[in-house]
Amino acid sequence: MKIHTQPLVIAATLLLALGAWSAAEAQDEGEKDKPAGYGPKTEQERLDAKQIELEDKRQIEKDGEFQLTTLAGKIYLSEGLNPNALPWIVGKFVSNRRVYSLLLDNPELYEGLKRNDAKPARYAGRIRCGGKYFIVTSIYQSLGVSSSRPKRGGM
Repeated sequence: MKIHTQPLVIAATLLLALGAWSAAEAQDEGEKDKPAGYGPKTEQERLDAKQIELEDKRQIEKDGEFQLTTLAGKIYLSEGLNPNALPWIVGKFVSNRRVYSLLLDNPELYEGLKRNDAKPARYAGRIRCGGKYFIVTSIYQSLGVSSSRPKRGGM
């Protein structure tokens, strides 16, 4: 009895090719969640992104979650940013005489930052790469409550 191995080799090759194609497609779908062009572009930004990822993993292993820092300051967004194709660094954050490069934890935060451009506000986030980056995770909006004391004596 003679077994023809050629059909088996072809079938195995097709299965391997199909598996590689579906894995590549799944990776493309993960990339579709982010806006076009969002993320590190240069080699230095990619190295910094890996360092940020390692620092985040260490933080989660140590504390079980991210320890967010709340800072007051002003955000200065870069000129002419397209919300559909945000760069990795969207501007500068100035707080307590320190200047950080501003990164977004979530691209959807951009609209909120745009409203607060060059205005004092409080932001929660993570400081990474030895104080080089401030990664914004949320914005604390001012309620506009007056800080003056009420008058004495009633109505």
